[in-house]
Amino acid sequence: MRKRILSSSLTACLALSSVAVVAADDSFSVSELAPIYRNYADPLYTSVGSFMGAGWSHTAEVHKFPGFDLTIGATFAKMPSSVGTFNLGNIGLDKTKYFGNGNTSIEKLTAPTFTNDGDVKAPELYRNLAGKTEIKIPMLDGNDLGFLGVPLLQVGVGLPFGTEIQARFMPGAKSIVDKLLDDEDFSVDKLSMWGVGVKHDIKQWIPVISHVPFLQISCQLTYSKFKSEFSGDKLSLKPSDFKSGLPDGNQNWKDQSIAVGISSFTGTLMVGASIPVFQPYVGLGFNNCKNTTQLNGSYPKFSYENSLLTYEVEKDPVDIEVKDTHLNTMMGFRLKFAVAVLYYQFDIQPDYKTHTAGLAITIR
Repeated sequence: MRKRILSSSLTACLALSSVAVVAADDSFSVSELAPIYRNYADPLYTSVGSFMGAGWSHTAEVHKFPGFDLTIGATFAKMPSSVGTFNLGNIGLDKTKYFGNGNTSIEKLTAPTFTNDGDVKAPELYRNLAGKTEIKIPMLDGNDLGFLGVPLLQVGVGLPFGTEIQARFMPGAKSIVDKLLDDEDFSVDKLSMWGVGVKHDIKQWIPVISHVPFLQISCQLTYSKFKSEFSGDKLSLKPSDFKSGLPDGNQNWKDQSIAVGISSFTGTLMVGASIPVFQPYVGLGFNNCKNTTQLNGSYPKFSYENSLLTYEVEKDPVDIEVKDTHLNTMMGFRLKFAVAVLYYQFDIQPDYKTHTAGLAITIR
């Protein structure tokens, strides 16, 4: 009798487990699309992170106290074609649930990224629910951003003991991005960037070399923060976007927005020559970037119950964080005429080669 009870209990537990598995397969949350959003926006993250870590100095020399400089410049880069697309089969989507038009495997589907120039259109992508019905996943096309640049305003102030502090921000950032995108269905609600840095003269601590008058050796640490928020009809996800004819109900889906945050922490060793007029320098360092993406607001969460496709409201379904550290090599020069300086710097980071140029007023 006891064996029968145990056997019956085990059978019941297995049955309940099977029901739980089926129930889990019957639902779809926008959070499943996090790998698509991350890969779609990756060129934006990487390029902005590269920009924030570039162009902090136009010399290896450190201001003496109370010297200072005021710099107006811009960092810009051409988007490489290699970052214009990504394969939907290589980003972690469940290949048994997602498929393309005509039941095509997602391994054969290529999607455009944020910067794509239009040579690849967004593919049709579907998600199977319980093997009974399907929903269509809204996909985004590229924005034809083959070139991206940011203006920079920066100040540096010399302190005692061969140390300099720096601060920068990006003026007019919101209006610049608005003009670049030029899309009435895409709104830039918030956009800001700021950064702080410190540079120290390490030549002074090296015997013999400290007495070489034209040689400059310094190290620099910087931290930058970029914050933005986007909304608009182009980014809106309503129930009818997933299944044609499905009513959107009385829910206000217009509260949706995408928040993007990027931070950059860099460390650089710089060596340069302080000679009249032409002053070259080189540097080697690292750039540690952290990128976050959040989908905020109300989104539909689908389920298949009693032979019907239904949905409920899910709040803030996506919160992604990606970290990356890479090497950065730089070389540059400045032309110094009394207190006025013209400068150019070339940075090499993975996938991106950035250029920085500008004008500075400097008093040592």
